[in-house]
Amino acid sequence: GEVSGCVRLAESTFRPTRGRVEGAEAARMPEHHHRSTLKQQNKSFKGSSSSKRAIKRINKGKVPASAGTGGGGQAPENARKAQRVHAAKQVRDAKRQELLKQRRGLTGSVFAGPRVVGL
Repeated sequence: GEVSGCVRLAESTFRPTRGRVEGAEAARMPEHHHRSTLKQQNKSFKGSSSSKRAIKRINKGKVPASAGTGGGGQAPENARKAQRVHAAKQVRDAKRQELLKQRRGLTGSVFAGPRVVGL
């Protein structure tokens, strides 16, 4: 007869396998694998309209923002970056304009020296 968990060496001699399965028995045992996440979804658009409970389950308690509220939340990262870059450019341009005014003596500051024009 067959003894499970053992390998037959000779007539009436068995050796324990310590959980390993060898030979034809190994071919019969199924391999362990994870369930597929790429299942084919045929015609998902053809489903009947969802129930209120199913819609609530999908939304997970989030309430859609009404159109008239405005504001709230944050702008997307690329919009925030554009705002930072634009603000920095405005500060840079303002400093440059102020420096040019001082150099031209148009501000009347203490640093504006007398203007000498020779002909």
